[in-house]
Amino acid sequence: MKKSGALEKIIRGKETVRNASLYCYVNDMRAARDIVKPIVVLVLITLVVSAALAVTYRFTKVEDTGPDLNEINTIGKTVMPEADEFEQMDTEAEGASYLFRAKNGAGIMIQAETTGYNANVPIVFLVGFDQNGAITGLSVTEQQETPGLGDKITQAEFALQFVGKTGEIGFKTGGENSVDGISGATYSSKGMIEGINRARKAFEAVKGELTQ
Repeated sequence: MKKSGALEKIIRGKETVRNASLYCYVNDMRAARDIVKPIVVLVLITLVVSAALAVTYRFTKVEDTGPDLNEINTIGKTVMPEADEFEQMDTEAEGASYLFRAKNGAGIMIQAETTGYNANVPIVFLVGFDQNGAITGLSVTEQQETPGLGDKITQAEFALQFVGKTGEIGFKTGGENSVDGISGATYSSKGMIEGINRARKAFEAVKGELTQ
């Protein structure tokens, strides 16, 4: 009898262990389900939202119609005073977003982009070159540089540093094609210089079309 009682205890102990293991397994499965379920829901929501945004973009996107020539001609009076009116050129050139030719042959005005201190937002500008490649003027049309420092690239004092330059511009390098930029705004100054130098290369590539 004692042996039977001991055996029964062993059997009950095993059942207890088995039940406990099963209980833990069930709880683990429930816990896993509780973790996976919200993840699956989030993934499904993300897919649905992404699909909805794609459809919305497809039907609402605005086509790029190019620059506003009325605005270009208005700004062009400052950038290239000798020009009468500008027309957009069909030619493309590295370093230029758009190219505009003065109808009276005064030169070519280039719309281009560069980056300054705020590397996330491009600086958009217009720069003019006369028939000989001399810069006639500069106008920054879009920028989000540091107020009171980098945003001084929009001021006339900054633009005048470039007028008349006929070669690659350097930053405080000395010589006739050197500019001082803006005090306390080195990144903005260098960014503009690099952008204008790229625009000059674009001008050199298309200047043969000036009289066409």
